[in-house]
This record gives sequence, structure tokens and C-alpha cells, in this order.
Amino acid sequence: MRFGKPFDIRSLNRNSEWRQSIARDQKQLVVDFVLMSDRCVACPICSSQAALPLMKVHSVDYLQCTTCSHVYSELSPSASAVQSLYQEAGLGVVRSSQAKIYLDEKLFAQRKQLIGRPKVDFVTQVIGTPMDHEWLDIGCGTGEVLAAARDAGWLVRGIEADTSFVEFARLLELEIDQAFVNGDNSRELMRDANIISLFNVVEHISDPLALLKAISLGARPNAWIVIEVPRHPSISSLSNAFFPAMSARHICPPDHLHIFTDKSLRLLLEQAKIDAKALWFFGQDYQDLVMTGVAGSDVFNQAFLDQVLDCAPAIQQSIDQAGLSDTVLVVGRFSSAS
Repeated sequence: MRFGKPFDIRSLNRNSEWRQSIARDQKQLVVDFVLMSDRCVACPICSSQAALPLMKVHSVDYLQCTTCSHVYSELSPSASAVQSLYQEAGLGVVRSSQAKIYLDEKLFAQRKQLIGRPKVDFVTQVIGTPMDHEWLDIGCGTGEVLAAARDAGWLVRGIEADTSFVEFARLLELEIDQAFVNGDNSRELMRDANIISLFNVVEHISDPLALLKAISLGARPNAWIVIEVPRHPSISSLSNAFFPAMSARHICPPDHLHIFTDKSLRLLLEQAKIDAKALWFFGQDYQDLVMTGVAGSDVFNQAFLDQVLDCAPAIQQSIDQAGLSDTVLVVGRFSSAS
């Protein structure tokens, strides 16, 4: 079990203007997205219909299951609605603002080093050296993790649905299959992967268990699986509750349908027959709270803000160790392979 991961949002040009821009885009995206969504009537993890309101963000209610404590969006989007967030689907829907973040060639090298490489290093420490094994990253985006894994000696392949992301990654000479994983194509897409990762993917899927079962169906008997998801309770959750109009990550509709508690994540892994071997708790909670507050204010002093943000590594480490980080990364194996 590990706690903490140094990260400075300023290194990726995430300032108050960025926060305001993304929040505006997300708010508009909800307006279009809700038209293609029903209301979720039961917890997506345990199927209980007993839930209490947690918070409202960009006009979308998030509920917390009183049985398994899972946090989920009231929205139950159609498959076409979810796909429209990540593809040019011709549905008249505003594309996810994630494109503004990831399709930046100047920032890719930084993202690979600051975000991709630490995750690759952690996974490698848990399962061992590559030895010509294939790392398959589902929902690989523009390929920052794949590029870092390739640098570390892994054979790499990705699966991504967004056409612009696929084109970007292929320019880096990364092998990418353009698809959404399901029970029908799982065996072909999983192929010879020794390790299968889903970084910031599961929370976007209406039925996380169905996705994990589909992956299990096609995975090799000895394959490892890596899952990274947002978690609650966290300081970032508190930040979203304090400043819902400035939400640009974490509890952020319509992209994030799920925020996992330790209990609901454990239940999901049990249902998917995944044995967790290592856990890493980290986040951007402190910086999230500071920047959402700044973005919601008309007055701030940049020099003073920089001093406040310089404290982030030490404060975030304490947040993570206190069990209030906004992210958890799990390295595990399907129990049938144990």
C-alpha cells in the first residue's frame, strides 16, 4: 500500500482560467447530455434503491447508496450518449472537454513524465520487469501511459474510442485498436495482453461490472489488471460541494457517473472476481480546493497563490495518509488466475 504522488498542476498550465473554461464546458455538456439520459433508479454496484442525496453539480444530482456507500450520478445515459462524449458521433452533442486537455502536443511529454511514468513504475514494482510482456491500456486516450510503458521496456497496445485521440497516439507510432470493449469483441481485443489497465475509465461507464466481466472473458488466465478510479470521501469531494459551479474534475457530470468509496470498490472487485494485490492512494485534493476557490473569486494575488500551492506536496501527503485522497489505483488479478 502506497500513499502520495507529487504533482504540480501549474506544470500543465492548469490555472484559474483553465478551471473556469472547463467548468463552463461541462455545464453546457450536461444540458445536451441529459436529453439522452434516463434517471438511475438503483445503485449500479449493489442494485439497492436506498440512497440519499449527496450534492448537486451542474444541475445533476449525485446520490450515495445507503447499502454499499457508492456515489453515483442520477443520470443513466444511453450507450449512444456515452459514445457521443468521446466520438464525433454526429448527434449534435458538445464533445467532452477532455479533448482540450489531452490533445496538446506541447504538454504531452510533460503528461507522460508526470502522470504516465509514475503509474508505470508503480505497476512494474508490483508485478516485476516487463520481459517482453504486452501492456494493454483500455481507454488509453492519447497514449501517455503507453508511451511511458514503452520507454520502460514493455510491448504496448491501446484501445481507444475517440477518433482524434487515436490519430494523435498513432502519430507516436503506438498500436491502437479503435473500439468500445464488450462481450462480443473482448477475446479479440484482449489477445496476448499480460497486463490490462483502465486508468480513469470505469467511472465513465454506466455498468462497470459488465465491462470488467467482458474483460475477464477475453483476458489470459495469468493476466494482471490495473484500475484507477476517483474515490469518496475526499477533500476534492468537499471542494465540489463547496464550489459546484467550478467543478472541472472528480464529481463532474456528465463524464463521471461513479465515485467509489473503499466499500463500493471492494464490492465491485469481489463481483468481478478480482483479487487486489496493491493499492496506491493519491490525488490533487489540496490544489483542487485552492484552485476552485480562486476560480470562484474575482480577486487573488498570484504571488500569494504560488506560495499556497508550493505547500501542496506536504499537505497532499497528509491528506492521502488520512484516507481523504480523491484517487485510488488498484493492481490485481482475476481470482481464476490465482
